[in-house]
Amino acid sequence: MGLSVEKSPTEDSSTVSAVTWTDGPWPFTIESGELTCIGPADDPGVFIVTDQDEMFALNPAAIRMADQAGAMADLDPIWRDDPDLVGAKVNVSPVILYALQLC
Repeated sequence: MGLSVEKSPTEDSSTVSAVTWTDGPWPFTIESGELTCIGPADDPGVFIVTDQDEMFALNPAAIRMADQAGAMADLDPIWRDDPDLVGAKVNVSPVILYALQLC
């Protein structure tokens, strides 16, 4: 059984970037990415794809299917450090919530 890829209704709405993001601090070290949902509608895996075609898992469902989807389960390579809290990362939840609306 293969994974089905479901993209958002329009390409524009699934692209997120540091320049246009308004829901809190931009949580990534990349400037932009394409949000993609894979899997069942009731528990989709949410991924971000970089402009270099690297795919990173964003939520628990995506982490579970990362290997099968050809994605990296570890977000750390592109996850921005929180400048206000030593050892913490910028909250990625707003991006995940936005992506889930597109799934």
